[in-house]
Amino acid sequence: MKPDLGGRIALLRRRRGLTQEQLAQELGVSAPAVSKWETNHSCPDITILCPLARALGTTVDTLLQFEEEPDRQEIARKVKEIVETGREEGWEKAERLLEEWLHQYPSSASVKFNGSGILALFDIMFPEESQKKREEWKEQRKKLLRFLSCSGDESYRHRALHDMAMLELQEGQLLEAEKLLEEIPREEIDTTLLKTRIYLEKGQREEALKLLQEKLYTVLAQAHNYMIMMTGEKITPDSEKALEIGKICHGFEKLFGGRFGMGLGILMELYMRLGKKEEALDVLEEYVKQIVKEAEPLNSVLFSPGVTMEKGRPATTKEMRHMFLQGLQTEKSFEDFREDPRYQEAVKTLEESLKGSL
Repeated sequence: MKPDLGGRIALLRRRRGLTQEQLAQELGVSAPAVSKWETNHSCPDITILCPLARALGTTVDTLLQFEEEPDRQEIARKVKEIVETGREEGWEKAERLLEEWLHQYPSSASVKFNGSGILALFDIMFPEESQKKREEWKEQRKKLLRFLSCSGDESYRHRALHDMAMLELQEGQLLEAEKLLEEIPREEIDTTLLKTRIYLEKGQREEALKLLQEKLYTVLAQAHNYMIMMTGEKITPDSEKALEIGKICHGFEKLFGGRFGMGLGILMELYMRLGKKEEALDVLEEYVKQIVKEAEPLNSVLFSPGVTMEKGRPATTKEMRHMFLQGLQTEKSFEDFREDPRYQEAVKTLEESLKGSL
């Protein structure tokens, strides 16, 4: 049985991970008002239907029609059925199945987006089909994407804008493609590859290269952070395995250079966790030498000219060196090191760097 309006509001609110209070705050109403809607003791005012639909990631039509939304499993099954039907029985029957599915869920953003993907697959699966039919699939796909670009569901709206830009690019409409990509928040969808292709089509090779280098640096920085987190005892309790990850992390830093630091510090901690004092002291010596000098340059083959680093910039700030020095001098884990000449030399080097002598 399909839910009533109140049930629909409650269902969509929970799917969005919102409390009644959060939804109320977003709409500028009281939490009790939202509670009354959901229990069908009152209905939202007509003036609030549009912002309510947007807040719930749906459309007014869907909200008022109480249309069911298929779950992910159902969508996956249907996509598989249509694609396999196309492979085994031809595009005509697969196309009919798709049309029936779209008709069954006329306002579903997820069905329309997956339907668009199926139409793109038809073009790949049936390359021998007539140009007229393939143009029909493309136009139908554009129609679905245009609908989604006006959807209250921002996730599907942004993905639709991305795919619309890709189609515009394929047709040589560079300005239209750029305009569409400008509407997509950077944090929502990675538009790097499409923007790179646009630069190349415009003959702007340097801009394309810089864009790729900037994105590569961002992705590598994230990967570096993930590796560091993986060495943590709570995530990788097997210390030997954590040490191997630490070695990979340090190798990563040597390969890419520059701001990818901390690997030696992590290695030192991992050797200490394993009780390997001599190895930890070896790394401590190397680590202190690294953090008191100028930062290593970035790998120029991969990052120049897109990502630059200030020349002469120290590898670490004085604040970071001061914190590390305090740790060496006060933490119990270093007690067994304090009589060792290498430990004492490392402490001395850090103290001198903080005085500005290095």
